[in-house]
Amino acid sequence: MPTRIEAGFSELFDQAFDTFTDALKSGAKFQEDVVRWWTGALGHTNPMQDWQKRSQAIMAEAVPAAQRSADEYLKLFDHGYRTSIDLFKRAVQSTPPKSLSEAQMKAQELFEESMAALRTSAQGMAEANLRAIESWAEWTRAGANMARESADVARQTAKAAVA
Repeated sequence: MPTRIEAGFSELFDQAFDTFTDALKSGAKFQEDVVRWWTGALGHTNPMQDWQKRSQAIMAEAVPAAQRSADEYLKLFDHGYRTSIDLFKRAVQSTPPKSLSEAQMKAQELFEESMAALRTSAQGMAEANLRAIESWAEWTRAGANMARESADVARQTAKAAVA
């Protein structure tokens, strides 16, 4: 008697396993059909290829923007360096003052020029930072839009698969 029960369970298990396998195959085929349908509906393009093309386009814009920012920073640093060297040369190479008031006047003049150079440098860096942030913000927006569109397509595919 136990062998007959075991045989019954074995047959039942085999049937359940076969049914489960068939269900998995049907589900996979259904998903393939849905992807084929969406691919056709979206203009015969592969969604992954479309995503790669759009990603490459975004990167093609981001790399030159980063290069421009780096070049701008280098120019600002170079200008600041040259201005500082010129001011230092003037301070060291100046002829000795003839009076205390002349020394004060030269010191004040160098101080004011140093502050003007510092102000110009700080303003240039602030503007360069603003342009860099704007470029990266635009790049981030484009990436977020692409992610949102991909999520919408995935949502629509899931709805179509359920329907």
